[in-house]
Amino acid sequence: MRTLDSIIAASANALQPLIQEAFEAGRNAGRAEADDLRAKMAALISVGQSSPPAVAVSRGVTTVASDERATQGSVKPKIAKLIADSGTSGLTPGEITHITGFKANTVRGTIWTLGREGSIVKRGSRWYPRPVPDDDDEL
Repeated sequence: MRTLDSIIAASANALQPLIQEAFEAGRNAGRAEADDLRAKMAALISVGQSSPPAVAVSRGVTTVASDERATQGSVKPKIAKLIADSGTSGLTPGEITHITGFKANTVRGTIWTLGREGSIVKRGSRWYPRPVPDDDDEL
């Protein structure tokens, strides 16, 4: 009569080739899915590179939508110039995001910094260039 341990060992030995076969089948299926995903991503990327970027005009300012990151040090000056050029109409953070294509968090952080520096002011939900003081205002 066989012991419980010998029965378990025999069944494990019998199942080992089936488990290995199932493992290999799963690995091959995963590879096929990964290859399919890579092909789909390559197609999307190549379409995005061959087509020109979307262009929009808002409030007289031409914008170019892009998935690329802005070059370092270019965000703050661009946002400051946009607000300065907006004059008395000002801009909302949403409008700045739309015009520049920058992420909303980037725009919010940058206008907060510009506001702390005193180069722009907020009235309501819009940001305006800081008025230049007249010579008569200085004492």
